[in-house]
Amino acid sequence: MPANVDQMFSVREVPWHREGTVLDDYPQTWDEARILAGLDWEPISEPVFALVGYDAETNQPIYEPMADYQRIVRDDTHATLSVMSDSYQIINHSAFGDIFEAVLKQTNVKAETGGCLDGGRKVWMLVKLDEPILLPGDTSATMPYLGLTGRHNLLGVKVTERQTGIFVTEFIPAPPKGLATDRVMRKRRSGRDKLREILASPTIIGAGIDGTAYGLVNAAGEYLDHVRTSRSWETRLNRTLIRPEPLKHSAVKLALEVAKA
Repeated sequence: MPANVDQMFSVREVPWHREGTVLDDYPQTWDEARILAGLDWEPISEPVFALVGYDAETNQPIYEPMADYQRIVRDDTHATLSVMSDSYQIINHSAFGDIFEAVLKQTNVKAETGGCLDGGRKVWMLVKLDEPILLPGDTSATMPYLGLTGRHNLLGVKVTERQTGIFVTEFIPAPPKGLATDRVMRKRRSGRDKLREILASPTIIGAGIDGTAYGLVNAAGEYLDHVRTSRSWETRLNRTLIRPEPLKHSAVKLALEVAKA
């Protein structure tokens, strides 16, 4: 399917990739929504085995369990979602549903869309608060939404110091030739230094996500929301809360790319 979508639903509106189930009305429960979204399975843990040698008589491979790792799989197909350290705690779809159900109990809250991507490695649910608000200076109604997302693989992607350095350099790239003035280069160096500070801060190291692609993405998000300069408070509000931030999406792609470098 386009956009790497496995299964999804939407209400009345056809998605841009024109795939998935389009409903006439909103699902009323998590059990109903999760089936439509392709989330009627759970991520579970299975052991990881390493090849340690071959039997001298039969030449058959010998495997031993790796105590420090676990394999996260789907409980329906047993397809591998990721390989994580043994400290990784699975957040299953039932817990995801607890949040969803709690939200749906509120008045005028409806499940707008949901689904899974990349074989189940990424899942989402978008909830609409059917209470339009008016912003100063804008006569059109603004509809608030709450997005719930989860990834079963990003935290398990490890990155080295070298790969982290590549991420920092590529995420805040050098300017094109002809625009590399002293002022611009100082700004680039400052931005990279601040991103490195975030990567070494309690929000990353203290959370135990350093050395992972997930840590890189979180650091990039913190940099974009709280460090990067903006022309005005309206600009910051728009790019952090109201409008999609393309650089946050590109950070995920870049983190996975550098992990393979």
